[in-house]
Amino acid sequence: DEEDYSDADDVSWKVRRTSAKLLASIISTRSDLISEFFSELAPTLITRFKEREESVRVEVFQSFIALIRQVGAASGASISHSKKENWRNASHTSLEADPRVHLQEQIPKICKYLPKQLSGKSVSTRQTGYVLLRELVVILQGGLDEKLGLFVPTIEASLLSNSPVASVKVINNPNLKIEVLQFLQAVLSTHSPSTLEAFLPRLVKSTVAATQEKFYKITSEALLVLIELIKTVRPIPDGAVSVAPASPQSVSTIQDIYKVVLSTAKMTDVDLEVKERSIMALATLLSQAGELLTKLQVEEEALALLADRLRSEVTRLVALRAIKSVTDSVLVLTGSLKLGDFPSELLPTVGSFLRKSQRSLRMASLAALESMIRQAPTIDRGVLEEVFTEIKGLLTTEPDVHVFPLAINVVSAALAAESIRPAAVELARRDMLPTVIQLTFESPQLVGLGVGLDGVRQFWSDLAAADPNIFDSAVSAVTSPLLSNPASVAKQSYRPLAESIAVLAIAVPTLSAGTVNDFVERIAKGVQGDVALLNIDISATYSSLDQNLIALFAAQQEEIKLAAAFALGNVAVGNLARHVPLLLSQMREGGKKRYLVLMALKEVIARSPGGALAAHAAELWELLFSSAQDTTMEESTRSVVAECLAKLLVLDPASRLAPLQKQLDSPSAEVRATVVSAIRHTLTDQSAGEDFDTLLAPSIVDFLRIDDSELNVRQTSLATLNSAAHNKPYLIRSGLTQLLPRLYQETVVKQELIHVVEMGPFKHRVDDGMEARKSAFECMYTLLEKCLARIELSAYVDRVLAGLSDPAQDIKELNHLVLQRLARVAPAALTARLDEAAGPLREAVDAKPKSNAVKQEIEKVMELVRSGVRTVLVLARALGLAAASAAASAPASAAAAAATIPTSPAGGGGVAAASDAATAAAAPLFEELLRSVRTPGGPIYDVYAAVASDLDAQAAQAGGRFVG
Repeated sequence: DEEDYSDADDVSWKVRRTSAKLLASIISTRSDLISEFFSELAPTLITRFKEREESVRVEVFQSFIALIRQVGAASGASISHSKKENWRNASHTSLEADPRVHLQEQIPKICKYLPKQLSGKSVSTRQTGYVLLRELVVILQGGLDEKLGLFVPTIEASLLSNSPVASVKVINNPNLKIEVLQFLQAVLSTHSPSTLEAFLPRLVKSTVAATQEKFYKITSEALLVLIELIKTVRPIPDGAVSVAPASPQSVSTIQDIYKVVLSTAKMTDVDLEVKERSIMALATLLSQAGELLTKLQVEEEALALLADRLRSEVTRLVALRAIKSVTDSVLVLTGSLKLGDFPSELLPTVGSFLRKSQRSLRMASLAALESMIRQAPTIDRGVLEEVFTEIKGLLTTEPDVHVFPLAINVVSAALAAESIRPAAVELARRDMLPTVIQLTFESPQLVGLGVGLDGVRQFWSDLAAADPNIFDSAVSAVTSPLLSNPASVAKQSYRPLAESIAVLAIAVPTLSAGTVNDFVERIAKGVQGDVALLNIDISATYSSLDQNLIALFAAQQEEIKLAAAFALGNVAVGNLARHVPLLLSQMREGGKKRYLVLMALKEVIARSPGGALAAHAAELWELLFSSAQDTTMEESTRSVVAECLAKLLVLDPASRLAPLQKQLDSPSAEVRATVVSAIRHTLTDQSAGEDFDTLLAPSIVDFLRIDDSELNVRQTSLATLNSAAHNKPYLIRSGLTQLLPRLYQETVVKQELIHVVEMGPFKHRVDDGMEARKSAFECMYTLLEKCLARIELSAYVDRVLAGLSDPAQDIKELNHLVLQRLARVAPAALTARLDEAAGPLREAVDAKPKSNAVKQEIEKVMELVRSGVRTVLVLARALGLAAASAAASAPASAAAAAATIPTSPAGGGGVAAASDAATAAAAPLFEELLRSVRTPGGPIYDVYAAVASDLDAQAAQAGGRFVG
């Protein structure tokens, strides 16, 4: 087709366009062939970038975009991820062939053909080309280092009113400008400043011109590009403690950006999005290059404008975040940027926001208050008292697990500031101390775990550091209710109470000896003491403490037993040579206390310093395996054995992984299940780093015993596979060709696992394989998100469709979720199979409870109906059937109007409409199901209306994007 045909003679464009569409569908559905695509398809597609028919050229671009997206799915990259997040698995992906390598190899050829197409007068070509480039840059997190200069002229021609290069056509199109700006943002965030340095003046000029556009969306996108340009002109690495001097050229560029950002931020008659992003850009300027501005520009213009926007209701939230960004910047911390009294003057205003009902505003206010207090040179006592009063009111009236640690951070900042420390200590003792204790007793679910517990620790540590004399009164306030009326204290309060006392004892060791001694004597009261935090040997002082704790294993209350095991394990860390042999001897005795001894050993292994357990590790390893062979062991005890093995394995994988793998050949199913469970625990262990993963990767498939003869081992293996797919998918991607057939086999209903239990005159069918099937489908659901590129979708969809008819309702609903996710990530794979899903989905939406059903049974049936209706609507929306259905039921005049849509090679609307109509025609049964669900007055119309409203709300919240 390179010959000189006239447009009238050339009618082959339809064939070429359809071929490109077909290739896009193949690429989207056969992610398992990605290597073949690069060896056979990619070179051809790139050479066809020069296609002379515009509509065909655009479809070729779309086919290559589909290939880029498959690379992103295969490598775990995402267009929403930052540079750090994308490449954090660089060493992991070395365990398998990374398709990004193939894509990177195509860069020279892409840059040979694409710049010429972007220089032409076609808007759709240039726009789709920049979409291709943006996706390419984001997936590769760069890649254009040596070729970026080829695209700068077309960037200028797309954003400026005149082109610096005569051969590049100027196009003034809003949508094109937005795509170019989004591409620029991706380039600036993924390439090093040194790569971009030569082009910065031209890029700044083009972007500044874009901020003057009348269409607010262009201005908004240009401001985001300016933010990235500021970071490129004046880069400050994360965690930097100092800043290198700026070049004269940087000063000039920063001044140019400052002028346009300030003028835009001052505008009051612009869209809210522009206001917010101009404030963000101004904050970025101050935090990255504030010292390059004059004192007048900083104090009387920029900071004054931020203060003004803080007082406006519509911009106060983004202004708070901007102020925190500025006050936390390294320029302020090093004294290069002076804020003067700016933080002090705004404290009352920001403190008053804590009374507002908007939760995000309160959280942003607390975050800003912390930074402002740390940077304020002086703070009036009255202002500080007002802030503490507001925090106290916030915590007592509306306790919130996310607000609490932020509030504690504000208090800690005040206690750390030397100029206000006396006043801060007094106010903390008066307002915050009783509030924290009240929350500990009344809201243990808030402060007993996670960030809430961290906040409690931080408060007591900072308060004791600021005023050591508070120790006695603080301990008395914490323990008084517990000792006087223990029955009134919730069990969940024990942990934060014990942590509070332990932290106080650590902070003030000179005053804590009496308290520790008192608690040793009162240990039977059930108070947990996290004495391991002391990291000292207390066995010399309290020689009988370990025996006293073991004696508590016989206590009647379960919480006292667990507390004793927890405390014993932590005590043992202080003197491993004495306590570990004692624990091992208790372990050999077995009996009912074996579970508690294992809990103590788990604490010892987890908290011991690296290498400290080396002398006992071999004995402990053998003892754990001998315990695993006990067929009478309860599952809870076996789980703790697996956890202990996992922690020991992580400590020394080089010498323990091979012996653990040999245990997979054990004739004991209990041992095999324990080994697999141990691997599962390592997958969530934060201390199992890249070295561990490298050793585990070659044998991970062997540990996943999905085809084991014992059901218990298979179930454990399925749980482990799901954990691997969720936490470390790079470990299993290369082994999915072996794992998937075994996984699919576990989704089949096995009659040999179904038996009938007679209960008087009634017979009840029990399916022992249901949990395994459910776990298998859960694995499939996770793999669809994490390992899409390695799944052969035809076989995958076969099992999903079979699961829709599973006897268990839970499994039906789970497969509804799988279908919804499939519609989002691989819609092409479902288009031809919709009618196969229509029958099972109709059974779900038409389900009715029995006439004698109780309330619980009725609710369960309605859950199935709602799940089925939601699945039908999600599939219809994802595949364009909702619009097609509406068009099918439209009046004849509307249909006639639709028939007039042009179908020329450059037209897009007619093609899209034809595609939707083809989908509908290919799935008449599903289309009929959709119409019956949406029929007004039908039996499930109320359910449809509620589900549709919910989907619309989610789509609106997601910015108009489809929510599956």
